[in-house]
Amino acid sequence: MKFEGIYTPLVAPFFDDFTLNHDAMQQTVDLLVNAGVHGIIVAGTTGEYYAMSMKERVYMMGVAKEMIAGRVPMIIGTGAIRTEDSVLDRLGRSPNFCAIKESSGDPNRLHMLARDYPHIALSCGMDDQALEFFAWGARSWVCAGSNFAPEAHIALYQACAVEGDFTKGRAIMSAMLPLMRVLEQGGKFIQCIKHGLTMRGIDVGPPRKPLQPLNKDDKRELEQVIKTMNTTINRITGA
Repeated sequence: MKFEGIYTPLVAPFFDDFTLNHDAMQQTVDLLVNAGVHGIIVAGTTGEYYAMSMKERVYMMGVAKEMIAGRVPMIIGTGAIRTEDSVLDRLGRSPNFCAIKESSGDPNRLHMLARDYPHIALSCGMDDQALEFFAWGARSWVCAGSNFAPEAHIALYQACAVEGDFTKGRAIMSAMLPLMRVLEQGGKFIQCIKHGLTMRGIDVGPPRKPLQPLNKDDKRELEQVIKTMNTTINRITGA
């Protein structure tokens, strides 16, 4: 399998009692597929896997498979909090590994992977370094913000990885950086992603505890940043 394009780690939409909201999940999947994302990741960190039982995670995977219905590739998150659940030595020796999502934030690891492991596809997992990843040959980007802003993320991928136009890419990246700063500040990442979808008319509900929803000031800041970003990128791309 070749990893090309934008891969969205899907949120887990909940009702107020924290049960899965199937309708909101279907709306989100359809939004992403219709916008042109290249793949969907289910039960990752953005999907709040850490707050689910194993039974709930497996159930969500099955539901997502039916909703995606083969329209784009589906990837399953297998991360775990307990060491006993996440250490799988055999997998580390498997020839099936074909890509690495690098999200350490250390540019030196990006350089090392691009230089020393050219046989393994490089995928961006650090949003504010997306431009650098594409410059070093990455062909895909795992980006939670694409849940609610797939168009912006696809625009950056298109400019850099497809068109090779890094002047245009830098302009798009500059427009996106304020959003990335808001998403990363104060430990409110998932809450911001969920509110971003609410802004698009899809009520994906609250995050599971111990996380708390955004307050009014946080919502207002996010809304303004998204509005400004969209206006700027539309001007750059002529959309």
